[in-house]
Amino acid sequence: GQATPEYDTKFPPLLEAPGPRLLTVLFTLALGLTLSMTTLQPWLARHGLSSDLILAYVSIPIVSTIFTYFHIWVALYMTFYPLHYVGCLQIPETNTGCGWQGIIPNKAGKMARTSVELMTAKVIKVADIVARVDAEVVAKELEPYLGDTVFEVIQEVAQQEEPELWSKLPDRVKKELSKRASKDT
Repeated sequence: GQATPEYDTKFPPLLEAPGPRLLTVLFTLALGLTLSMTTLQPWLARHGLSSDLILAYVSIPIVSTIFTYFHIWVALYMTFYPLHYVGCLQIPETNTGCGWQGIIPNKAGKMARTSVELMTAKVIKVADIVARVDAEVVAKELEPYLGDTVFEVIQEVAQQEEPELWSKLPDRVKKELSKRASKDT
């Protein structure tokens, strides 16, 4: 099976404590609404505005903002979360059924394949990448890992192809074969 990577990224919470600017704006708006409902009411009445009409007009942007904020938060959350399908009866190759998986996690494999195909076909040529790789630097970086790996590969192949011969070889010969193979790689 494939190892599933762990992610430390957390989605922003739906509600957070407002900052000082937002608190100042909200306080100013609340003060203006309070004044218009009390002290300024006679002046507003002379101009044909009742307190019910003012509340109706003021409530439109407030309700719209709350609804839109919640709606967009849920849409963004459903785009990225959950990482794995939650529910039952998932329709194959989709993120739906009696449950849900985020759109991006569901499409991650397809998006990765598409981006690699586009990059290797239209943007970057594999030969250019290989030409830029310094073989000596790669060999030096891989050297600590290759020693053990080369011996394991030699041992596995020898046991598969010539098990009797491999079992009769002395350990010093096996080590010498490994050393020579590592040197040649």
